[in-house]
Amino acid sequence: MPNIVKAWNIQNGASHDISGLVGQVHTMEVGNNMLFVGAERDFSNTILVWKGGSEADPFQMAAPLRGHTRGVVSLIVGRDRLCPGSNDRTIRVWDLHTLECVQELVGHTDVVMSLLCWDQYLISCSLDQTVKGLGCH
Repeated sequence: MPNIVKAWNIQNGASHDISGLVGQVHTMEVGNNMLFVGAERDFSNTILVWKGGSEADPFQMAAPLRGHTRGVVSLIVGRDRLCPGSNDRTIRVWDLHTLECVQELVGHTDVVMSLLCWDQYLISCSLDQTVKGLGCH
């Protein structure tokens, strides 16, 4: 189904459609009581953010995070930061409290496919056949 992210309550089996102009979803991550969805649609390469709400309305749209020029294909949450990797070969670092971009990391020459937080390090791998590590302070 286009433009739908579906959530299931694994305790009672109920489902909930998290709707909006989602597009093609590549990745999802949860952190700081928010759901982050990396998507690609109609030249709008945003990270969609929903906050946890009430039982009747469990998902409330918070904000789209804009900045990548191509689709977001990987996400990781660590140390109060959201780090998305993109087809535009960059990683952006977003503060989870303000939802503002605080840093752009450039260094890969192809798509950033996967990200990992390990202790104080952000580790990225890319289709450029490299793995890179950066200290998170």
